[in-house]
Amino acid sequence: MLPGGLSLHDAIITAVDHAGDDVILHVYGVQMPRADNARHTPGRQDFDLASGTVTIRGVRALAIDGEGDGAIAMATDNGEILRFDWLGGGQAKIFVMWTQDGAHQATYHFYKIACADVA
Repeated sequence: MLPGGLSLHDAIITAVDHAGDDVILHVYGVQMPRADNARHTPGRQDFDLASGTVTIRGVRALAIDGEGDGAIAMATDNGEILRFDWLGGGQAKIFVMWTQDGAHQATYHFYKIACADVA
């Protein structure tokens, strides 16, 4: 389960790996609650940015844009996570905007994943 307060909104996917039934997203720009728990003050963010991996464990089924039997792969140089929902009960939903460096166009994909857990 993802730690409380962690947000993948606007995080960037830089690589995707597969290990057995697991999908590993390499990401940066993950919003993590500030470690010092200081109160918000003007001009100060309430979160720190971090890099790392998100592992979607025990993938049983994955649909891309409503089509079943898909796999998450790098569609372009990077993907911006517009929405990442871990619904518990074995379901994750991810909406990604894939962009090519230097290009002015984007491709959007919605992933619906039946899995054991997200960590």
